[in-house]
Amino acid sequence: MTANPLSRPLSIGELLDATFRMFRKHFWKLVLTAGGLMFPVSLISNGLQLMQFQFLGEMMTTATEGGYTPEPPFWFLGAQGVVGLLSGIVVLITMTAVIWMADRLLHGESPGVIESWRAGLRFFLRYLAIILLFALAIVLSMIGLIIVLLIPCLGAIMLLVGFILYFYLYVRLILTPVALVVEDCGPIEAIQTAWRTSRGFFWRIAGYALLLGLLALVFYLVPLGLMQFFLIANAFEPSNTLLMVSFGMSTLVSIINILWTPVYLTGLLILYYDLKLRHRPGTSLEQRIEALAAEASPVETFLSPEPEKLPPGPDAEAISEPEADTGSTADDASQGTS
Repeated sequence: MTANPLSRPLSIGELLDATFRMFRKHFWKLVLTAGGLMFPVSLISNGLQLMQFQFLGEMMTTATEGGYTPEPPFWFLGAQGVVGLLSGIVVLITMTAVIWMADRLLHGESPGVIESWRAGLRFFLRYLAIILLFALAIVLSMIGLIIVLLIPCLGAIMLLVGFILYFYLYVRLILTPVALVVEDCGPIEAIQTAWRTSRGFFWRIAGYALLLGLLALVFYLVPLGLMQFFLIANAFEPSNTLLMVSFGMSTLVSIINILWTPVYLTGLLILYYDLKLRHRPGTSLEQRIEALAAEASPVETFLSPEPEKLPPGPDAEAISEPEADTGSTADDASQGTS
């Protein structure tokens, strides 16, 4: 079991503060871990999307003029499928790589970016199995929901119940990828660990996830707003200009996604360790004491403190001198007595 790097439970504000301080302190390592694989694939995907829009524009122009409507080349459709599959693989590897990198940095280590990608590749099949299990559960629940919706009296009620159940399971299992990497376990054990860790802290996790969601909304609204502004401003420009603006905005969204991914996953990682600490026996009483102590202590103490090592100097000599005096005094006294 991995040692817990937290010295005490944290409040919601301290969790966010610790997340962003961690992100600022290790900015380049976390961003390179997230973007080193995702950014090249996103550029290829955006380039194919640009070619698709250009082809559709030519096809509509040709159809309007009454000419021959060309069909998309086979290689283009195949490339889209390959890039889509590659994007999914890269996302899974990147997520576990970022969690692994943040976990090592949180424990005071300094691993390399290539090493984190290797770790992400090592967790890939296990994380893929988790995703497939979740997808299977969602598909089965959707089939059951569709069947229930056919009943007029129960349709709306069961839809509401299904939404509540989905939200409950989402909150209880949101820490599954973190448990997979931190505990280095199998898919089923990772799901069980996430379920046990979230027990008794549903509203705490839900509130924290809501805060992260609001922050993500702010992160993404800026580029999306800029995209909409430039698209409207260039609506009457030549089609090539409009396509280039769309490509630039899509690339900007990819960059924002690369920046947000380590923030989000680091936040979940610190939350995971916070909940593990709260599950320790006797923590309920300690929480009250630590909450009072946290008001008078800075948040920088959330990590386990290391013992201070004072260098030898005048202070050490000053401390040892009285011992020497005491010894000489004792010798003088013994001589006098004799």
